[in-house]
Amino acid sequence: MDNRQEQVRQEEEKYLHNVLEKLQKKIGMLNRSIKSGDEEIRKMDEYYWENYNEFDEYGYENYDNRQNRLNKAGENADRIKERYRYEKMLDSPYFARIDFIYDGEEEPESYYIGIGNFSMESSQVPMVFDWRAPVSGLFYDYDKGPASFNAPGGLMTGEISCKRQYKIAGGELKYFFESDINIDDEVLKKELSMNGSDSLKSIVTTIQKEQNKIIRDKSSKILAVQGTAGSGKTSVALHRAAYLLYNSRGQLKADNVLILSPNNVFADYISHILPELNEENICEMEFDDFASRELSEIGKCQDRYDQIEEIIANGYGVHAKYKQSKEFAAEINGYVLGLEADIINFKTVKYKKIEKTEKELEILFYEKFGDIPILKRMEAIAEYVIDEAETLSGKDFDPIEAEIIKEKFNRLYDTRDILRLYGNMLIDMGLPFDFNSDSIRYEDVFPLVYFKYQLMGAGNHRPVKHLIIDEMQDYSYIQYAIIQKVFKCHMTILGDRYQTIGDVRNDVLGYIKELFGREVKCVEMKKSYRQTIEIGKFAADIIGENDIEFFERHGKKPEIISISDTEEMLGKISMEAEKQLSEGKYETVAVLCYNEKEALFVYDKIKNSIPNRNVNYMDRESERFIKGITVTTFYMAKGLEFDCVHVPFCDERYMGSSFGKQALYISATRAMHELSMYRQRDCII
Repeated sequence: MDNRQEQVRQEEEKYLHNVLEKLQKKIGMLNRSIKSGDEEIRKMDEYYWENYNEFDEYGYENYDNRQNRLNKAGENADRIKERYRYEKMLDSPYFARIDFIYDGEEEPESYYIGIGNFSMESSQVPMVFDWRAPVSGLFYDYDKGPASFNAPGGLMTGEISCKRQYKIAGGELKYFFESDINIDDEVLKKELSMNGSDSLKSIVTTIQKEQNKIIRDKSSKILAVQGTAGSGKTSVALHRAAYLLYNSRGQLKADNVLILSPNNVFADYISHILPELNEENICEMEFDDFASRELSEIGKCQDRYDQIEEIIANGYGVHAKYKQSKEFAAEINGYVLGLEADIINFKTVKYKKIEKTEKELEILFYEKFGDIPILKRMEAIAEYVIDEAETLSGKDFDPIEAEIIKEKFNRLYDTRDILRLYGNMLIDMGLPFDFNSDSIRYEDVFPLVYFKYQLMGAGNHRPVKHLIIDEMQDYSYIQYAIIQKVFKCHMTILGDRYQTIGDVRNDVLGYIKELFGREVKCVEMKKSYRQTIEIGKFAADIIGENDIEFFERHGKKPEIISISDTEEMLGKISMEAEKQLSEGKYETVAVLCYNEKEALFVYDKIKNSIPNRNVNYMDRESERFIKGITVTTFYMAKGLEFDCVHVPFCDERYMGSSFGKQALYISATRAMHELSMYRQRDCII
């Protein structure tokens, strides 16, 4: 190290020690403030219990006392959260620095960038800037030279004179890079070469320029991101949520953001990201669970995994495909429109002094309330009639009487049984339907939700202001039509057309543009970061794609291993998995199978082969992603990543159909560092 480098290092270490010293001081101040707050709350409680019998009879003192306690507890909770953030920053307070010379100025301003803001006083310029702050965008978007960023006061232009990235751990400066050695690639290569984890990693230190544009996009109401496997789609979506929460304080809270995720394991896998970024966790939901709740009064629903297993066993049913289509949605619309003339038997309704003739009811039904969904229309008419009678009489109806009147109007329907109406529609269309089934087949679940909405409206749902949809390629037209009805909010929609679970790739972007109109902005992420070039190109060859870009990271070439029989195959997988973990190089190994039956069989064999090793079976009931060896199906592994992946029984099921190729591609792209596929001799792969 030359004198200049040594001097720079000493200056950086001095700044780091200064920041750490101030952090410790700030934590001490917060500790005293929290202790004082606790004492105030204790005194409030004592005062309350000693004096509540003497409070004024109207309850004003009681209310004021409770509100003061609530406010004080809220202040203390905020201080505790702030202390937690600073305690985390003691390990690594920042990861980057930008020196920016504003136009018209001669000397640069230095900005250190970390997970969160830090200053001793709110009025002071931060010693560390949050990665989401406007000025921090300079680090992600520019190298040395001319640059600009949008600040609250407008566009700021100037020049970056210095750009550094740091590795700080345990409060010590391990190393730093200057911009003239391509810091992004160097640091990113180090991060990508690390072991897989039981949770998704934060990418704030390595966000790439194309990812940063998506994260910081505040102008698009609906942002649809088409990204290849390993491009960081999910990470980008969660960091985007953190960015929007940070920059929309007051308008957007964590409980206003909802992510539709594939399963519970995936939800657990991503659950730590937002807390790590100093935000509360957002709400998560499987769309299947949403549909089940919507149909809970109608019947029990199968889930998507039931359908996938059925496809694997019997192929894609032609009716199942049709029921998810735009054409079927149009058939539902037409059928519901036709019900207006057939579902009501108009006749005069009387109750005490209330009387509505058949003709009056027809006018109300078709004209005055014609915009209300059919099965809600008579209830609306009943409420209108009750309001009319109350106005004339000058008194309100008893609630029980009001319900009697509503029921009289609802009896004019031939039936309000949604499942029966849906079944009748299918039969009229020449499609089969079993009225006596103990569950609703998955192919009918979302069409039935759509059918219900057409008859009754979408109803009221929780106040979602931003919706995130992951794995967008697996949602059908009719599912997006439901989403369009339910969620009138901003959206981030992400997926990879190459990871479609099916024999054809749906035109998802076409669906989204058609249903949501001009509000949709489409972005592509073509570069894959997860796997080595060797694994990435091997996976791309499976599906015949050549437009995927790969980050320059090399590793072991994927293996296709020929084995004489099943026992030898599973014995070798067990031995290799045990070796990969015992050497300490890797922490997550997956054995990805074609279906549930095969996965259970493989799990049992491997678990018995290496009883002292943590072998986990992951299925639809699982809730956590665990380090060690995971045995599961290819479709349960979507969205996850592993250090090493083993794929047994690579036979004609995979390469004999487009569905199989998609399954094999999904399995291959789960691997970060090593990939092995096993076939019995004379197999076509």
